[in-house]
Amino acid sequence: MDSYFICLANSLKRGGRCIAGVEVTLDEERHWTVVRKHDGSPKWIRPIDQTTEFGEIVIGEARTISLLSVVKLTDVVPIPQQAHQEDVHYSMMTPLGRVPASASALGQFVDKVHPVIFYDTDRAIDIPTYATADHSLMFVRADSAEIVSEVKENKTRYRMLLGYNGVTYDLSVTDPYYIDALNNGLVSIGVQSNVYVTLSLGLVYEERHHKLVATVIVPTSETGGNVIVENVVETIEVETRPFTKSECKSIKRAFIVPSQDGLAVCFRRKNRGEDFLPLDGKSFGQVWDKVDLKQSVLVTYNDGVQKLRILHRKTWKDTITGLLHKICNR
Repeated sequence: MDSYFICLANSLKRGGRCIAGVEVTLDEERHWTVVRKHDGSPKWIRPIDQTTEFGEIVIGEARTISLLSVVKLTDVVPIPQQAHQEDVHYSMMTPLGRVPASASALGQFVDKVHPVIFYDTDRAIDIPTYATADHSLMFVRADSAEIVSEVKENKTRYRMLLGYNGVTYDLSVTDPYYIDALNNGLVSIGVQSNVYVTLSLGLVYEERHHKLVATVIVPTSETGGNVIVENVVETIEVETRPFTKSECKSIKRAFIVPSQDGLAVCFRRKNRGEDFLPLDGKSFGQVWDKVDLKQSVLVTYNDGVQKLRILHRKTWKDTITGLLHKICNR
């Protein structure tokens, strides 16, 4: 059996991703209609990878599924497990297009049945409650929302103070795209307005299942029809990391060269091999400039493309300053 869903979550899960969405039906003209359960709430689907330890979707496959994509699941087999009644196995996951982020479209996914988030007003539920629960995914429009940050183990983590039906919930944010936007200053910490969120129940941690903010969506328009449009995946930075010591040691020289698509970096390795990596648009440098790997990072995007970013270009002033510093400190 094949099924269709609109992706409302592509969140972090144990080194991979948790993908989930509201099930829909499609007609011959590509109009979609939300499938609802007997109580009137939207019916959810969460694809589970049979080859991974926790059912997480591997990053390579998850990158092809953007938020609000309309996705076809092939050979769907339901595998409900306690609160995770939405889980299914599948053989193939194929994006067909996308739904515009309009207020009218998002409103159709909103849960108008459950008055509290996952059975009570705490930030987590206990194992007995989880064992008898019947849903682990919700989509709501926040009455209020505020992002707060905290640093743990030298990493900035974000929580949302989410107001819903008169209760404020303090929940972890696991939306990688929203986290990236916060890290890069594209979204400000503090009060957020006109926010829709996907909520999920995580795996057991310290004898409890925590409630998570899996997705944060802000509508881009008030109106929009129920028609699939062309699938355009927005390019978003997923990971930025420095070069490792072993990577630096293997490279004899790195310099900027012209390429068909703009600029690239040529890596001449100590084993006499050569590799090329595109230069991203936020880089400093010109053709034939030498690249200092200690002042560069590798940037991976959600479409799987990897580029090099030069954070700083060494000038003659920098060189002279560096030499004077060495001389003065001998």
